[in-house]
Amino acid sequence: MTELGLWALVLTAIVALYAGMAVVLGIRWGSPKLVASGRNGVWATAGLVTLASGCLLYLLFRRDFSAAYVFQHVSTTLPTLYVFSAFWAGQEGSLLLWLWLLALLSLVLVRQRGRWDEPVWAYALAVMSLIEASFALILIAASNPFGRLPTAPIEGRGLNPLLENPGMIYHPPTLFLGYAGYTVPFALTCSSLLTSHADARWLERMRHWSLFAWLALGMGILMGAQWSYAELGWGGYWAWDPVENASLIPWLTGTALLHTPLTRERRWAAVLAIVTFVLCLFATFVTRGGIILSELHGFERRALPITYCLLGLISLALIGPLLLLSRQWRQLQVGPQVKGPGGWMAWPLFTLLLLCGLAVVVLFGTLFPALSRLLVGRQIALNRSFYDRTFGPLALVLLIALVACALLRRGRHVLGQLRRGRVPARRQLGTVMVHLSLLFVALGVVGEGFFKTERWAVLEPGDRVSVGRYVLTYEGTSEQSTPAKYRLQALVRVERNGRESEILRPERNFHRSAGQWVTEVAIRPGLSEDLYLVLGGLGEDGRASFQILINPLMSWLWVGGALLLVGTLMALWPSRRSVTRDAVGA
Repeated sequence: MTELGLWALVLTAIVALYAGMAVVLGIRWGSPKLVASGRNGVWATAGLVTLASGCLLYLLFRRDFSAAYVFQHVSTTLPTLYVFSAFWAGQEGSLLLWLWLLALLSLVLVRQRGRWDEPVWAYALAVMSLIEASFALILIAASNPFGRLPTAPIEGRGLNPLLENPGMIYHPPTLFLGYAGYTVPFALTCSSLLTSHADARWLERMRHWSLFAWLALGMGILMGAQWSYAELGWGGYWAWDPVENASLIPWLTGTALLHTPLTRERRWAAVLAIVTFVLCLFATFVTRGGIILSELHGFERRALPITYCLLGLISLALIGPLLLLSRQWRQLQVGPQVKGPGGWMAWPLFTLLLLCGLAVVVLFGTLFPALSRLLVGRQIALNRSFYDRTFGPLALVLLIALVACALLRRGRHVLGQLRRGRVPARRQLGTVMVHLSLLFVALGVVGEGFFKTERWAVLEPGDRVSVGRYVLTYEGTSEQSTPAKYRLQALVRVERNGRESEILRPERNFHRSAGQWVTEVAIRPGLSEDLYLVLGGLGEDGRASFQILINPLMSWLWVGGALLLVGTLMALWPSRRSVTRDAVGA
């Protein structure tokens, strides 16, 4: 099965290159047969990547420890649900997931042929195919998921215990869907520049894909924050870790990209489409490149063959399109110029600049440790205070700009339509909901960041402790032993405002395969505040230490995420008129 998977990747690289060349040459030479051949090549590429992915999944579920990737990420005691998530737990599998998602999105481009100009469609598909071929070559040369060990071990290492969480099922794939989604605006920009079709239609095509990728990446970030909050036991959801930052940076520039149509500035749109995709590649480089140390995520810090491959791909994806953009710079006509700081058109441009400024701050903070090691020979990390002093004020100004730019103007428009008995278009309602969701997210961030209460307590069974409106009674522990882990659970009765509410069960689990203790927190959520309880340790005399936190307004962070999902889907959902127009065009 390993040989089949590897040959599927080799054929993927060959067929993807052929598909891109055939579509472009078929358009240029006026050969429908060659175009059809290239289109079939895209389908074949998707099939080959699916075959390779299926081979890896087969090896994982069969627990074939002769495969190096399986040995590193699966054990006989690992639950079946997490065997599936082991597919993207490592470097090789996550890159294969990248490639598989790219192949599926290319199929969507094939289906959209009738809606676009033939040259734009052909070059966009060629760019996508070239990127797929690049990922396939990286997997073959530097990150082979189908490598074999000389002898098959009896047992595998298994997943990192921190990854045995439901968040591992949905957080990484959603992030990678966002990364892969931003490949399409990048490809559309390159094709539009190559064919001199960077017009209003290009912006509209790119908008839908940008919104889709922005939603996936944003939801992936929020899912990761929720995972961190519920699993790691440090009481927070965001640590300004390099891996966290790396996903936030393209989301910020992607948000700026969504605002470019309001500025009527196509140059900004082209630059941001290119830069956002490059930053998605940079996020993969931070996570898997081995250069930037991530204390929270625990990836090793050393130069690897894939380090240079990813750097090469990033360089090509940045330099080539920017050269194309420089040739078309004067042809990219801008709309009405912004006049005066008080005009309506000044607000979108101001918002766009703020978003780019935030992205630069986070990028600088992420790269600073690596730059300091290069310049002074030792790594100097920037702590949370750096982001509080730089990111915080800019984010506050941005929030005010969003209220002024979207909620006040669009909200008044929607309310005016409702008062006149008219139903707003779905897209307007979705836009208002998205901006309102960001306010809810900000409410959760401010509540947790500035008003939380924290206390440590060492209790014997029967002891009580008061924190805020809560009285906590430690009632003892329970133990459970399985082949996979030893579970130690504390039982804490919670009373709020003098009334008994429930029993919380914070845990500490010893994972036998990793020889490591992992904390499982207990949370009592509420709209006004969360009660967050961590079992710090347990003495032989039965005394236990607890970290007790009250995090105000935390639930509004997740409420904002849900509203973000609903609002973006409403904005993405096509109207009847656009569906009819697309059907006629096809």
